[in-house]
Amino acid sequence: LAVSRMRVDGCTAMATLGGRPTVLSSRQRRQSPLLHRRRSGIAALSLLLGVAFVAVGGGSRSWALAVVPSTAVGSDPATVLHAVTGTGLDIVTATGSTHVASMASDVGHSAAFEASSQLLLAAEAPKELLFSGFAPLVFGSLALVASSAQLWNAANSPGPIAAALGGDASFFGKDRWQGRTIGIFFVWASLIFYSFTFAPGMDVAGQLADKGLIEKILSTPFDGTTSPLFVAVFNSLGIWPAIYAATLLPGSREQSPVPPLPFVGGSFFLGAFALAPYLALRQYRGEPGAERRSNLDFITKNILESPLNGALLAAGAIYLALFGFGNGDMVGVSVASAAAAWEGMQPLFRSQMLVHVSCVDFCVLWGLFGPVLLEDGRRRGRFMDWTLQEKLLFALCWAVPVLGPTLWLTVRPALEE
Repeated sequence: LAVSRMRVDGCTAMATLGGRPTVLSSRQRRQSPLLHRRRSGIAALSLLLGVAFVAVGGGSRSWALAVVPSTAVGSDPATVLHAVTGTGLDIVTATGSTHVASMASDVGHSAAFEASSQLLLAAEAPKELLFSGFAPLVFGSLALVASSAQLWNAANSPGPIAAALGGDASFFGKDRWQGRTIGIFFVWASLIFYSFTFAPGMDVAGQLADKGLIEKILSTPFDGTTSPLFVAVFNSLGIWPAIYAATLLPGSREQSPVPPLPFVGGSFFLGAFALAPYLALRQYRGEPGAERRSNLDFITKNILESPLNGALLAAGAIYLALFGFGNGDMVGVSVASAAAAWEGMQPLFRSQMLVHVSCVDFCVLWGLFGPVLLEDGRRRGRFMDWTLQEKLLFALCWAVPVLGPTLWLTVRPALEE
């Protein structure tokens, strides 16, 4: 980068541009690409400055902002922000490496600047929380709420909500509950809006980084050079669609108003982005005996319905879980290795759209699976009386992501002939 150092003192900015000191006017500062080209840069800057000022509790402190070439710290190309108090400067790169550069300055800052920094921090706090790992939790919770409403309505069948909001003669009849359609479409629309509006890494540099990451994860995913936890999440997004295919397609005959194959097939590439509309619009096929094995197509009857399919998917899920939580060491899984795996994925999660959205997509697919599991079980005669054994089976098959659903595919009863 051309800018090697910038020091702010009150309302005056001094920058070294190509080795030449330049005093920036107020108008130049407002138009400066360094400060205003990317909203993410403003968010990170306000966060770092706000934390620094809140930590020191006011008064005169030394601080500086510097942007240096990545070659200077030996990391991948990235913009490096520095917040400094006292005489030391911690440099945190996009890959998590930390270097220390001694930079002493005696810069006073005004109370007004401190207050404005804290206001900026407060304004960007929700976005920072999402970037720090709460986005998957938020969207997974939305999907869980939509699924819980469906389960509650199914438990009160024919359903007081369905009776109030639907009608057997309308589009939202006994086979399609209005609450399910609205809830899932809300989750789907929120997912799309967030992914293409607030997710990190939407600039050119982020797109190039995502392209390189996809090439690496498709060619050598288990060589340890890529975050093991993300490798596990990314490959699990190939198992989730297989799970949904095995539980949705047995009840897909003569579905209206849309056929299942385009959405289920698209989910192998786009996850919940492609699958959610079908989950919202499909008809309920959970009555015992609603589908007969003899009515299934060849692939569904001989592959998706086979317990061997569930066993193979379960083996893949176990492998990915051990690899991810073991931080690349499948025999060394522990709480410490899982924490290290999460910390190792954080720089990618906070800077690259592919990693960030994949984690959110994973949690949405997990949250939406409960009603699909209930429907698939009921057309096989399970989850009707809710004995203790059935409650435990249902909880296990939904609560444990990927591995639980594959267990259901392995032990579920076959459809009636």
